[in-house]
Amino acid sequence: MLRFLTAAALAMRVANLRGLIRAAAIRAVLAAIGLLFVVAAAGFGLFALYMALAPWLGSIGAAGAIAGALLLVGLILLALARRSVRKSAGLDRQVTPELKEQYERAAQALGTGTPFTNPIVLLAGAALLAGYLMGRRRKKRD
Repeated sequence: MLRFLTAAALAMRVANLRGLIRAAAIRAVLAAIGLLFVVAAAGFGLFALYMALAPWLGSIGAAGAIAGALLLVGLILLALARRSVRKSAGLDRQVTPELKEQYERAAQALGTGTPFTNPIVLLAGAALLAGYLMGRRRKKRD
């Protein structure tokens, strides 16, 4: 009887998980479609702004003004994102003796024999990456 109840509970959890996954997938698709419409609206808005500024500033001046404004907004958003990430991660705190002690214990437990400190492993990884990138470029030329 107990085996039947655990199997039934597992089936209910799997069904609930499937429903949650399906709902998350629907939300993701709707968010992607919404983002597509937002990007299209932003494009049309920028084009309308360009058309409004072009008679006064000329075509190059209007494009430069819009590019400068977008660059300024992007830099401000990046600065705010970096600040909020640093604040939420606690990177602006000072290193306390307890934290330093915990770090030293973790470093001692890991040891120094990790393969990533070996220069041969690092050179092999760099060679692998260079070969991969060169192979991609060669395929695009053909």
